[in-house]
Amino acid sequence: MAWRAVFDRQGWHAISVLILLLGVWWASSFPVVREGSLLGLSTLAWLWITLAVAIAHQVYVWLTWRLELHEGSVSSVFGGRAFDRFALGFQAFGNARNIIIVLAVSNRSSLGLPLVPRLIIAVLFLALAVYTIASALRHLGADRLMGLDHFEARGREGGLVNEGVFRFTSNPLYVLGFLWFWVPGLALDSAAALLAAGFYHAYIWVHYYCTEKPDIEMIYGRPMQG
Repeated sequence: MAWRAVFDRQGWHAISVLILLLGVWWASSFPVVREGSLLGLSTLAWLWITLAVAIAHQVYVWLTWRLELHEGSVSSVFGGRAFDRFALGFQAFGNARNIIIVLAVSNRSSLGLPLVPRLIIAVLFLALAVYTIASALRHLGADRLMGLDHFEARGREGGLVNEGVFRFTSNPLYVLGFLWFWVPGLALDSAAALLAAGFYHAYIWVHYYCTEKPDIEMIYGRPMQG
């Protein structure tokens, strides 16, 4: 794969993120998104911190995968520990994404949505997310979910998975797993948290089409659906 093609995709990546951020900036002008504060910080501050965590996570993954898959740079520095070092950062950023719960607390009860319908949707989203994550871990494993196939041949053994939740979609974590991040906003009736969840979900698809999908096609040698 030519580096020019890689940079072309990342140009689209950058443009897409800019559009998403402009959308959040516009939406953040509405009073319901700005209501509240927590621990001395305004809801607006928590919103941008929440988005910054997501951006940092995906830039970290994009940069590390690029360096390793195309140049083997990470392995040249860390040797056989390259993936383990990458995974530590991946897990730290992944856990940090749950700061969206703090945002929801800061902006709680801002929308005034009916209690019963939003709780029903929250429980449904939570159930789908938990099932998806559990099934993905069972059939693919945590290491492959974090991109082991970018680092080591053993991560490519068995090819692509078509069991469990993967029977319904080739990318269940992004289709259903990310419903996890909608739950705090629904449960706490938070406009800001729902806005952040929308950003999370849209941005992960930017990552998929600009980074992950081309990588998978390169690694496994066949086009991906979706």
